[in-house]
Amino acid sequence: MIRTLLTLTCAAAFSLLALGSTAVAAPKDFHDQNLPDKVFSNGILNGADFSDAVLKNAKFDHASLKRANFKGADLQGAWLTDADITDADLTDVKGSPLCSHSHFDRAKMQRMNLKSNDCTFKGADLREATIAGYIYGCDFSGADLRGANLRAMTVPPKGQAENRWKGVIYDDDTAWPDGFDPVAEGAVLSKDKDK
Repeated sequence: MIRTLLTLTCAAAFSLLALGSTAVAAPKDFHDQNLPDKVFSNGILNGADFSDAVLKNAKFDHASLKRANFKGADLQGAWLTDADITDADLTDVKGSPLCSHSHFDRAKMQRMNLKSNDCTFKGADLREATIAGYIYGCDFSGADLRGANLRAMTVPPKGQAENRWKGVIYDDDTAWPDGFDPVAEGAVLSKDKDK
């Protein structure tokens, strides 16, 4: 029995090597490190700690960053294309990362500067975030936008890569673009002042 298990384990290891797969887990503690231009593309970095790290122009394309901690990190010019950032903490991130086709569902993104397209922010915490530029094809369903500033956001024309706002929570401090009607888009006004 032991010989059979050992043979199977060795065979699996050789198969991984033959496929060029990296069976060794990547380091996950990048707290307060200076990592500009670092390439994390295709990495599996679930739960990694990038808090207070300098990640200017870093590449996170196609990376899995579920539950990662980016709190206070500098993400100016970082690429987050096709990344999975579900349940991550991006509170107080500096700079504006380039987000496209990424998943930020349930992520904490308070006070973040955001420019993105074709991303999902379902249930994300975007309180006091700044959302600017041409935002299109994004799903903000159920996100918390209390105190957020969307005044500089360009809304796509009806029928063209529209964003989804159903169940978005906003308050009197949320700043919408001129002519945008959050109620007509399915957003819900909150009278709760507890942030």
